[in-house]
Amino acid sequence: MKVRVLPDSVVNTIAAGEVVERPASVVREMCDNALDAGASEIEVFLEQGGRSLIRIVDDGCGMERDDALLALERHATSKISSADDLTDLTTRGFRGEAIPSIAAVSRLEITTRTKDSPIGTHLGVDAGVLRVVKEVPAPVGTTVSVRGLFFNTPVRRRFIRSPAVEEQRVLGWLLRFAYGVPGVRLRFVSDGRELLSLPTHVDCLERARYLLKGDLKAIEYQMDGISVRGLVGHPGTAAASAESCVALVNGRPVSDRGIFRAIREGFQNTLKDREVPIAVVLIEMEPASVDVNVHPQKAEVRFAAPQRVWGVVREGVARAVTGFGMVSAPSYNSFLSRRSGDVEVTVHTPQVSYESAGSGQSNLVASMPQMLGAAADKTWSLRSPMAQLFEGGPSRMAIESGNLAQQIFDEQRTFDEKRVEAGPRFSELRYIGQAMRCYLLCEHGGSLYVVDMHAAHERINYNTIRAALRGRPIGSQQLLFPEVITVGALGVRRLIEHQNILDKLGCAVEQFGPEDVAVRALPPFISPAQARAVLLDIVEYCGVDDDREVSAGAVDAILGERLDRLAARMACHASIRGGDELSREAALALLSALDDEPFAGACPHGRPVIARFGKREVEAWFGRDR
Repeated sequence: MKVRVLPDSVVNTIAAGEVVERPASVVREMCDNALDAGASEIEVFLEQGGRSLIRIVDDGCGMERDDALLALERHATSKISSADDLTDLTTRGFRGEAIPSIAAVSRLEITTRTKDSPIGTHLGVDAGVLRVVKEVPAPVGTTVSVRGLFFNTPVRRRFIRSPAVEEQRVLGWLLRFAYGVPGVRLRFVSDGRELLSLPTHVDCLERARYLLKGDLKAIEYQMDGISVRGLVGHPGTAAASAESCVALVNGRPVSDRGIFRAIREGFQNTLKDREVPIAVVLIEMEPASVDVNVHPQKAEVRFAAPQRVWGVVREGVARAVTGFGMVSAPSYNSFLSRRSGDVEVTVHTPQVSYESAGSGQSNLVASMPQMLGAAADKTWSLRSPMAQLFEGGPSRMAIESGNLAQQIFDEQRTFDEKRVEAGPRFSELRYIGQAMRCYLLCEHGGSLYVVDMHAAHERINYNTIRAALRGRPIGSQQLLFPEVITVGALGVRRLIEHQNILDKLGCAVEQFGPEDVAVRALPPFISPAQARAVLLDIVEYCGVDDDREVSAGAVDAILGERLDRLAARMACHASIRGGDELSREAALALLSALDDEPFAGACPHGRPVIARFGKREVEAWFGRDR
């Protein structure tokens, strides 16, 4: 078999297959070039989703005639001059592949002029062959028109989706691109319809606030030379679409699974499975610490120290999410449609005093037995999970539970980071009554508030259990008669191996047989009837498969993640449930306890704890707004 050198036309067509995947790829490459040219305004026009026409107009510095001709050659670029430049890239484009690759699979036209040139240059390229070179009147900047994308590669053209789908892909990329270029005015017109018109903004956060709706918390965190900024939305407004979470590295929109996982972990178990948080995370670091030359479409990057980057992102997001409180529903249908993005959802944060965390909980613990006892015949039995939590007198768990979670979350926070904007405290809400044996109805300042009592109690329990797993044990109650529970041989082994976790949770367990254990003590908020479910959860979440070859650090990371899930499961077991009746005193005590809980706006599984319906929304239900 003979070896031959491929002609440039074939080489460019192959390169186009790597660089140009669909119309959005053309828009990405040309917008990057426009940004490198110093453009302050970029306009994008589509026809038929990019099948007929893709036009990008910018007001950048433009090109001279010779430079425009040279740009049609492969690997011709003004961005770098040596291999050393690849380690310190500050530009968007650098390979010099975009224009020749696009020209190879389309009918390309370029019109450009510099401010020092009295006349512009127009180039026409057909399937990689230069057809037209002439002088024309033109404004300063560059206009690139791409017609008939993939007209000469019909197989590739068949992969272009419908105009509506391709239009949305372009719009989605432009929105992600916009967060990193706040000083650039962006406009997108498709088939004569203006779909996007963004004015310039002072900085990235201002642009993010312009694009995102609802209550948002700012991310401001820096460590080890890595800066993380941005905004996160309330966990209750999370969406099912991955496009609601945007990450940029040094201004580049990227798709990095590690970053997105760190963002999710920063939400501290407040998201449901498969939910994607609303977040814009801007990561800035030294260019030499990140390699952007690992993907032809510049969609992926490689970090010199990925674990460190992910850790900074996780911590930055966690600090921002901690301050969330109440989620407001502007209309009756908002909870049905808020995940589709059709209805604007605003979020309100209750005033939280982190410095006094725990004081309200201590009073709650001391008074709950009398509250529950007075209403035991009409509400819960005294052995219900809620009763167990608050009975038992001045046990170690009772005295300290209000401080445990708060201490974990506050260890690395400064005084300024503890402050959140003022708003109603949970204890300031006027309690009206219980609805559907599941929701607490309250009012404050002309608004109606609805509290999910199970989600609220679950958040309190989760914070307490998670804090215990991270360092300080929970008190326990000795059982009058040991409970013998079958957990299987593997379960027995894992429970014995993780005796330290059992001690922190207030569980005293001994092996009773090959597949059985005897439970002699439980935490105050777990009943003997719940013991088997709790122990099976511990077995499930505390084990790492023996046949997995992982490092000690990886084992710790796996166990840490599983322990958070265990805390969420135990919190669910120990919490009051829909169908339980609460006395007025118990409801008020539960609201007071929420005042000092971080992440009080969502339960560990991501459901909102409290929703606000404004007076205008309520009046609209009954037609009083007309």
